Amino acid sequence: MKTEVRESPEEWVMHSKVKNRAYRIRVARPKQPEPLEGYPIIYVLDGNAYFQLFQDIVRIQSVRAEH
Repeated sequence: MKTEVRESPEEWVMHSKVKNRAYRIRVARPKQPEPLEGYPIIYVLDGNAYFQLFQDIVRIQSVRAEH
Protein backbone atom coordinates (compact mmCIF):
# COMPACT_ATOMS: atom_id res chain seq x y z
CA MET A 1 0.00 0.00 0.00
CA LYS A 2 1.37 3.38 -0.97
CA THR A 3 1.52 5.89 1.86
CA GLU A 4 1.01 9.47 0.79
CA VAL A 5 1.45 12.31 3.23
CA ARG A 6 -0.99 15.18 2.99
CA GLU A 7 0.58 18.24 1.43
CA SER A 8 -0.98 20.63 3.95
CA PRO A 9 -0.32 19.57 7.52
CA GLU A 10 -2.72 20.48 10.28
CA GLU A 11 -1.38 23.39 12.30
CA TRP A 12 -2.32 25.26 15.45
CA VAL A 13 -0.69 27.33 18.20
CA MET A 14 -0.54 26.37 21.86
CA HIS A 15 0.31 28.98 24.48
CA SER A 16 2.31 28.06 27.58
CA LYS A 17 1.22 29.95 30.67
CA VAL A 18 4.31 28.69 32.52
CA LYS A 19 6.85 29.80 29.88
CA ASN A 20 4.67 32.59 28.46
CA ARG A 21 5.50 31.37 24.95
CA ALA A 22 3.54 30.32 21.92
CA TYR A 23 4.34 26.95 20.33
CA ARG A 24 3.30 26.10 16.79
CA ILE A 25 2.13 22.48 16.51
CA ARG A 26 2.14 20.84 13.08
CA VAL A 27 0.77 17.37 12.29
CA ALA A 28 1.07 15.55 8.97
CA ARG A 29 -1.09 12.47 8.50
CA PRO A 30 -1.25 9.98 5.64
CA LYS A 31 -4.11 10.31 3.17
CA GLN A 32 -5.09 6.69 3.76
CA PRO A 33 -7.56 5.78 6.53
CA GLU A 34 -6.05 5.00 9.91
CA PRO A 35 -5.18 1.29 10.31
CA LEU A 36 -6.63 -0.64 13.26
CA GLU A 37 -3.31 -0.45 15.14
CA GLY A 38 -3.07 3.30 14.47
CA TYR A 39 -0.54 5.34 12.54
CA PRO A 40 3.16 5.14 13.43
CA ILE A 41 4.31 8.38 15.06
CA ILE A 42 7.45 10.45 14.59
CA TYR A 43 7.95 13.38 16.95
CA VAL A 44 10.17 16.17 15.59
CA LEU A 45 11.54 18.80 17.93
CA ASP A 46 12.32 22.15 16.32
CA GLY A 47 9.74 21.53 13.65
CA ASN A 48 10.29 25.02 12.25
CA ALA A 49 13.65 23.77 10.98
CA TYR A 50 12.97 20.07 10.36
CA PHE A 51 9.26 19.42 9.80
CA GLN A 52 9.38 19.55 5.99
CA LEU A 53 12.54 17.41 5.92
CA PHE A 54 10.93 14.66 7.99
CA GLN A 55 7.72 14.85 5.99
CA ASP A 56 9.77 14.27 2.82
CA ILE A 57 11.74 11.43 4.45
CA VAL A 58 8.53 9.60 5.39
CA ARG A 59 7.17 10.06 1.86
CA ILE A 60 10.38 8.67 0.30
CA GLN A 61 10.65 5.76 2.74
CA SER A 62 7.04 4.73 2.15
CA VAL A 63 7.65 4.60 -1.61
CA ARG A 64 10.82 2.54 -1.17
CA ALA A 65 9.03 0.10 1.18
CA GLU A 66 6.60 -0.81 -1.60
CA HIS A 67 9.33 -1.97 -4.01
